[in-house]
Amino acid sequence: MHDAKNIINIWEISESDTLCHSLPLFHVHGLCFALHTALISGAHVVLFDRFTPEIVLDILKENKTDLACSIFMGVPAMYSKLIDVLKNQTLCFDHMRLWTSGSAPLPVKEFQRIKQIFGKEPVEREGMSETGILLGMFLVAVMPTTISSGVGMTGNADGNMAHALFVTIVSNCIAIVSIPLVLSIFLLLQQQDTVLSIDQKAIIVKLLILVLLPLITGMFLKKMVFNITANRKKIMGIINQCCVICIVFMSLSGVKEILISKSSSFFLIVPLVIVFHLCLLGFFCLVSRLLNIGKGKRESVIFMGSQKTLPLSVML
Repeated sequence: MHDAKNIINIWEISESDTLCHSLPLFHVHGLCFALHTALISGAHVVLFDRFTPEIVLDILKENKTDLACSIFMGVPAMYSKLIDVLKNQTLCFDHMRLWTSGSAPLPVKEFQRIKQIFGKEPVEREGMSETGILLGMFLVAVMPTTISSGVGMTGNADGNMAHALFVTIVSNCIAIVSIPLVLSIFLLLQQQDTVLSIDQKAIIVKLLILVLLPLITGMFLKKMVFNITANRKKIMGIINQCCVICIVFMSLSGVKEILISKSSSFFLIVPLVIVFHLCLLGFFCLVSRLLNIGKGKRESVIFMGSQKTLPLSVML
């Protein structure tokens, strides 16, 4: 809210403006800087479900209908694709009063091309690459353990699967209180005056519905309905691992445009994720040894303590 109001004042966005919005809504650029800004100011929004340069250009060149836009917010990769589609066409964009670029550095050559083709200099806002990586890894650290493949890995290592489930439930319950507290401290250290508001009641409800209810249902079906043989258990474990990989793949596919525009950051994030994962594995191995945790529970502590990192940290 604070950032959106600042943008409204600085860029003089008002209810007479219309925003051409083709940024992803799961990213701070598309959600906070674009959509929230337009909604708070009372501006109109032409919202796309995805960025398709040909379709976006059809809207941007419109200057007489209700779809005529005055503001476009994008990333450098989007501008490059728009220019590639235009090729040698000469279109009039005099009705557009504001072009902005963010989320990645805009090369000088691209800046000049945008100015020449669209008729105005693009306004650049500073990206959040460094803070974004730091915040993402911090979020991974404070997030609770997820069930997913951790329980399966615990079982494959001859660990206590019941204890692994117990660790998951306890960590999720503690996270309801710990996450707001820890994130507030982090934002304070980053000198950000953002107000953190987390609906703890909603988290409890989701915990009951998404964790406890499936767990109880699965335990009931396993005991009363299905006779799960060792072979079936192995197959189900493989399916579970494949589902985790698919989740990571879908998450990365959803931020394709951001990854393209921040290719250098991607090569920093991947080794960082791996190192962070190995550090957690090493930490929980050390803890289990220092506390003299016996076999069975030791495997659940090690796997459930570090299992969340690979899928979750790549997404964040």
